[in-house]
Amino acid sequence: MASLDPEIEAASDTCDDILDHLARITDAGDVDTAWALHCACMARYGFEGVIYSYAALPGHVDVLEDTLILSNHPRSFMEPYLREGWWRRPLYLRYAERTGQDSMPWRLLPDMHLTDAQRRRQAFRAAHGLTAGMSISFRKFTPQGQAGMGLCARPGIDQDGVDAIWRVHGQRLLLMSMVFHLRITTLPMLLAARSLSPRQAEVLYWSSDGKSVQDIATLLGLRPATVEKHLRLARAALGVQTTAQAVLRASVLNLLVRPVRDERTD
Repeated sequence: MASLDPEIEAASDTCDDILDHLARITDAGDVDTAWALHCACMARYGFEGVIYSYAALPGHVDVLEDTLILSNHPRSFMEPYLREGWWRRPLYLRYAERTGQDSMPWRLLPDMHLTDAQRRRQAFRAAHGLTAGMSISFRKFTPQGQAGMGLCARPGIDQDGVDAIWRVHGQRLLLMSMVFHLRITTLPMLLAARSLSPRQAEVLYWSSDGKSVQDIATLLGLRPATVEKHLRLARAALGVQTTAQAVLRASVLNLLVRPVRDERTD
């Protein structure tokens, strides 16, 4: 049985006050801040490579444009990983979900029958040093979408070493990862292909509040035609046909932000 690296053994003292770390995660005001905090903490436990993906929209879990993907791996790994579609439902994450587990070690099991595509993906991962780690499923917190995380051990730690880390620190690592994911689900998902301008988000907000085009024009001091233009651009940015669909999608992506100046009189 592998012994625990002394530095990782002491991680509970250096990443120490878990409550303080969780408080900083829940206080993070944007995705980048929460991600930086999470990666720094995982590194203290020996996991220097982290990949996180979150597809919030039902029916769009395999659409890259609708998926938030965060990674601290180099571009030489991530570009082929995304281009080849290997980010979709990784092997160990799929197995964890199928068996109802929250985490799964990167160790091939007897009943894992790999397809040729999966073998190529495994070979690609191995060529980039991603051979030891854990996959975490957030299925219980994402019933209509899909979310997961891969924690890759730093060089020099094999899968036996990962298993040793998980025996000692697995519960706290799961907790910190789940709180990170839950925080991400409350923050705006600023997807490159699904971004809204502040004005587009504003008119969608008022539309979600039941306001007509004329109502919104009066509230914002705009012409109705200008409001219609912003709604049309918002629908195009979100990839939908109707304003109702745009409101729903923007809501799921946490893009409907209440305007600072709420001028409603009712």
